[in-house]
Amino acid sequence: RGQGLPGEGRRCDALPVQRVKTDCPSMQKPKQNVLFRTIDLERHRETVCRFRKDTDVVSFGSEKQFRGPDGHDVDRFIVLLSERIRAYPVGHVHAWLDGKIIGQIEARPRTDLLPDKQAVGYVGLYYIAPQWRGMGYGAMLQDYVESWFRTMECPRLLLSVSPTNSTAWAFYIRQGWKDCGPRPGRPEVHLMEKWLHPKDTPT
Repeated sequence: RGQGLPGEGRRCDALPVQRVKTDCPSMQKPKQNVLFRTIDLERHRETVCRFRKDTDVVSFGSEKQFRGPDGHDVDRFIVLLSERIRAYPVGHVHAWLDGKIIGQIEARPRTDLLPDKQAVGYVGLYYIAPQWRGMGYGAMLQDYVESWFRTMECPRLLLSVSPTNSTAWAFYIRQGWKDCGPRPGRPEVHLMEKWLHPKDTPT
């Protein structure tokens, strides 16, 4: 990992994202801007875990993957997330609206997902709380991540999604992501990719 990369080791506080994609006719345009702040695990651990549990329920039908077979995966996840936040605080943020946390992003550069070890921008989590879905806020999270990875010079983005999560799948397709098939080692999810510069997309 390079030293002194943009967004590495620096907290993100109250960064607004104003541009919203509204290519889905049924999607409402948010009336207010969302602020992005680095996740504060000490204060918001419960929120982080609640969002993660809901993600697993929607994607896999239960919390089992999050809790783990021995019930201790939650604690291990918090330790791992804490390390990732320290390394890339700008990539691990809560989305705030009117003093409430309405969403969460977990994103970071990775070099272990492709055979050639090429660096990619990996999105481990996009999450919008249920009451705020379908209102355009998911597109704001997407805009935030794309803007950050541009500063990181990561033109290729990857994420993992369960094919059974039809809502998330449809959202990613609308946002320009392409299905790459089952993820090696984790066939229950598919990898999706997006190139920030369409001219770089392999033909």
